[in-house]
Amino acid sequence: MIKKVIRFIYILLLVLCFGCGTSRVKSTICKSSWVIDSIFYKGESFKGDFFSLNMIRFSKDGECDLPDFPSVGDYVGKWKLDNDKGKYYINIYDSPDDVFNNQFEVKYKIEPQIINLELKSDILTMYCVRENW
Repeated sequence: MIKKVIRFIYILLLVLCFGCGTSRVKSTICKSSWVIDSIFYKGESFKGDFFSLNMIRFSKDGECDLPDFPSVGDYVGKWKLDNDKGKYYINIYDSPDDVFNNQFEVKYKIEPQIINLELKSDILTMYCVRENW
């Protein structure tokens, strides 16, 4: 009986720890739009007017607005946040461009006035920033 109680408490703590962490990360990511400061495709930097809108936004309902290519227009996809052994990943899917349909490792740094977000897949890396309010 005691072993069952200890096992239950252990499982409950794991669920609470990982669930709260994921909720906190998702809340930080969904709070507002992110400006893409720089983007690298297969290690090559893209700057200037490559995108008509260099922003990315993640909604709590699972949709994401992706950077727009001038020739295509609005890019909307779906996303999901995953946690694997303490690392967070955003999986983007159903986007009109396979460049964005990928799994991105999430790293972010909260500073007093801004939050930096790095999204990195095997072919695409985006460095994003937004105000910390």
